Amino acid sequence: MQPAESALDILSRRAGISLEYHDIDGVAHTTSEEAKRTILEILGYSGDPSAILSDLIQADATTLIAPAVIASVYAPRFNMRIPVDIVRQIELRIELEGGITVGLRPQFELKEEHLVAGRTIGLYEVDLKDSIPPGQHIISVMRWKEEIGRSTLFLCPESCYLNAEIENGSRWNGLWLQLYALRSSANWGIGDLGDLLELARLVGPRGIRILGLSPLHAPFLMRPDFKSPYSPSSRLYKNAMFVSIPLLPEFAASAKARSLFESSEFQLYLARTRPEERIDYAGVYQWKMRFFEILFDEFISDPPEDFAEYVEEGGIELSRQAIFDCLEERFDYSQDRPAGFHGWPEAFQDASSDAVRAFADASHRRVQFYIFLQYLFDRQFSDVSGACLDLGVCLYADLAVGSHPAGAEVWSSPDAFVKRASVGAPPDPFAPQGQDWGLPPLHPQKLEHSRYAAFVDLFERNMPYGGLVRIDHVMALCRLYWVVSTSAGKTGAYVEYPFVELLRLAALVSQRKRCMVIGEDLGTVPGYFRDALSRAELFSWKILFFERDGENFKDPGSYPARSIATLNTHDLPTFLGWMEGEDIRIREALGLVTSFESEKAARERRLDIARARKFAGSTEGESSQDLCAKLYGRLLNSSSAIRLVSIYDLFGEEEQPNLPGTTDEYPCWSMRHRLELSALGSMPLFSSLFPVRS
Repeated sequence: MQPAESALDILSRRAGISLEYHDIDGVAHTTSEEAKRTILEILGYSGDPSAILSDLIQADATTLIAPAVIASVYAPRFNMRIPVDIVRQIELRIELEGGITVGLRPQFELKEEHLVAGRTIGLYEVDLKDSIPPGQHIISVMRWKEEIGRSTLFLCPESCYLNAEIENGSRWNGLWLQLYALRSSANWGIGDLGDLLELARLVGPRGIRILGLSPLHAPFLMRPDFKSPYSPSSRLYKNAMFVSIPLLPEFAASAKARSLFESSEFQLYLARTRPEERIDYAGVYQWKMRFFEILFDEFISDPPEDFAEYVEEGGIELSRQAIFDCLEERFDYSQDRPAGFHGWPEAFQDASSDAVRAFADASHRRVQFYIFLQYLFDRQFSDVSGACLDLGVCLYADLAVGSHPAGAEVWSSPDAFVKRASVGAPPDPFAPQGQDWGLPPLHPQKLEHSRYAAFVDLFERNMPYGGLVRIDHVMALCRLYWVVSTSAGKTGAYVEYPFVELLRLAALVSQRKRCMVIGEDLGTVPGYFRDALSRAELFSWKILFFERDGENFKDPGSYPARSIATLNTHDLPTFLGWMEGEDIRIREALGLVTSFESEKAARERRLDIARARKFAGSTEGESSQDLCAKLYGRLLNSSSAIRLVSIYDLFGEEEQPNLPGTTDEYPCWSMRHRLELSALGSMPLFSSLFPVRS
């Protein structure tokens, strides 16, 4: 006989805390009691678990309808709790997205009954049939023409958008890149949207259909040392440093800006910075801001109508992002202070405080300036992405799994995020001590209570129309590993999220944006997860060296059609770096691994290289470039609908963009390509993989 489950475990499961998980090797790990209690406390469940459970059960029984209802448009059913004696008096009034209101008397099917305070409460399944179109609507629960309950109704498709060509069996090739790393004779020391358009012009005639970008999220503008695109200030807004100023119509119209461009001072800066191997983020920021200031002063005297529309549509969220940037500027005491609002005076750490409102009123023009930067980015990105589509090339955006705990996103909506916990990963062979990414997770209970506003907004702002979005660590739709501090030190547990609901919401936004969705599904993944992603038409991630049949690499012809096939990522060595063992050497040099671990990794690498040669039909005497060409050749003939080639490999580079586990020890996120974009066409690997089409 199994022992009775404790109240602590029942409450933990109800709160979404996994009592155990299985690692990548299938070994079960049990969540500690201290981790359960700590996470429950973080979620607001402090006290006796039995008493809390009793209160929750009582609340459930008396909740008429959930704050948000998420249902399939093909089976629009959801639950309501209604006193049995009044169910025949209930009707629903639904206000559709377009403003039309319809009244319904749907079918109520009784599922179970409970006696609550002497009254019988029924759990009913409500079936709307097929009378309501997909979209975000408002449900009013009516009794005798009186509203007794209200909810947001999301009627969602079951699957994400698929381009018709892909759906009909086409296979697309693409490149993945870090936008900042692009080198050209036109940019100002950092790759920009102008370079992106030029790249599309270079690759479009060779049949390349996709350009995959690193995250373009808003950084801490005052802290150029915070370079990681995966720990941004906000994922809702963008990095204005990627704007190509010479392409702006405001620049063309500004004699003052053009004069500064032609000045010896600026030309000297360009001559100095363009050859540099590393990005001078501080220099880029200082110079671009000088130009933006000039353009804004001339722009704001007579702004176009679409700017006012942009401000109105952006609402309070856009204003708060701009106010945050102003406050960062105001309180930028030194580089020694903590990044973000944690280093501000306490009165300004609350976005809704009187101090913040007074500051915003007094700094209205400066707030408008930072809104102007977002306006420039959004307008130019829209123009560039549209021009790319005209060339037959679509863009994929990368959505980071989280944002910095002291950034604008958390400051603007603090209730949406959990405090005292961060996202990470449990121990695995890649990171034996586990990982703490330092990113606050969304609060799972408050997601529903806020009608999933934070989630929907995040996706709407990061899905490029007609392109793709890559969801970094897509398991976040299902569960996240929370790292928490206890008396025994840092520990963690998986916390579940409403997977079905979030997947449906992602599908709804995807269809509206005509944007395909990629799920980065590497690491420890629950068994059912990939099947669910496949049914929802999300593309999985297939890295050749990770896809094994025993010790050997799997035939890419066996990859599922809804997958992305590639050789590496930004967190992995380039092909040449892999061949040379550059990543192993650097890790040992930085003290990240012992010499024993390094030697072991080197032996395994030599075996993998031999396996790769056998897999590719390559001989020992062939060059690394020849082997690289053959491996990519296998990938480009895979069954995956999308195949991506690293631009780092096309340029024959050893250094990888990011070395996980490092910050300042390695020049993460700051390395530029050795060669300019114009040289890409002369690269032998590029020409062999992507010949010019007649």
